Amino acid sequence: MASRSISASVSEATAAKLRVLASREDRTVSSLISNAISLYTDLPQELRLAWKQMQASDERSFQAFLREVTALTVQKRFERARKQLAASIPRSPGLAEMPEAELADAAVEMQMKP
Repeated sequence: MASRSISASVSEATAAKLRVLASREDRTVSSLISNAISLYTDLPQELRLAWKQMQASDERSFQAFLREVTALTVQKRFERARKQLAASIPRSPGLAEMPEAELADAAVEMQMKP
């Protein structure tokens, strides 16, 4: 994919954060900026507007918003990993047809086996 160079001005604090993140992630500042721009432009308008509104409000509210977005992201990653794991486990026809009460007993028995 062809790329195009653009420039942006950021505060000294943001530039320092970018350098630290780039170093921690073993990436270039340019790579981080490129990813950030791609992410932001891919967000739905509603989320971009909510982001700007929360950022314009007080810092505590904005940090709470970021924690909520992070928690949702972690939850979705966990759900995807759980589904991938479940798909990788071979089906057991005997267990699939078992009534729920018997299934619970079978699970306890499996736990007891060495």
